[in-house]
Amino acid sequence: MNIKSSLNDITTHRISELENMLLEISKSKKNIHIHSNSFFNRILFFASNFSTKQLDIDNCRFPTICEIFNASYKEVWIRESNDIYYLERAYLHIYNITSEYTNIREDGEYLLLHSDPNIPITDKHYKCKAGPHIHFQFSPEPISHSHWALSLDSIDNILSDRLTFNSSFKNAIYQLRTQLFEPFDDYLLNQL
Repeated sequence: MNIKSSLNDITTHRISELENMLLEISKSKKNIHIHSNSFFNRILFFASNFSTKQLDIDNCRFPTICEIFNASYKEVWIRESNDIYYLERAYLHIYNITSEYTNIREDGEYLLLHSDPNIPITDKHYKCKAGPHIHFQFSPEPISHSHWALSLDSIDNILSDRLTFNSSFKNAIYQLRTQLFEPFDDYLLNQL
């Protein structure tokens, strides 16, 4: 299993690590709250713009620095042994909330930043799916289901530990900020 961590490290540090990563695109620090739920042998972390937990985790969103996009974040850790958990998935979804886009795609999904670090190494898409990768939901099939890896050449290093993974995922979020959110904001300002 890749990206293992002790229960103590996860419960002590993970919320602040996720806040640090997601502040890169959050509208403000007060607009993002990280929550955790434990169930069976899993720990789920998710982000919302509410300080209290919502019941509908699948619809938790937070505002981003670009007014036409909202985002959601979820990750799942699974117990491997008494005190050791491994990261099963980390999913950041970007939603275009304009009526023009939601008329085309009702759920508003625009772009997804995923990592599935424990996909079997024998899976034909392992190198593209295990580390941070992007799905372009605004594109037609089959592109919308393709996995566009951001770090093919350093996948073993990225998956070596939680802090290295954090750095890689945060770099991917930085790219979303500078290559998606900021250009859209500039475009929208020029339309006024």
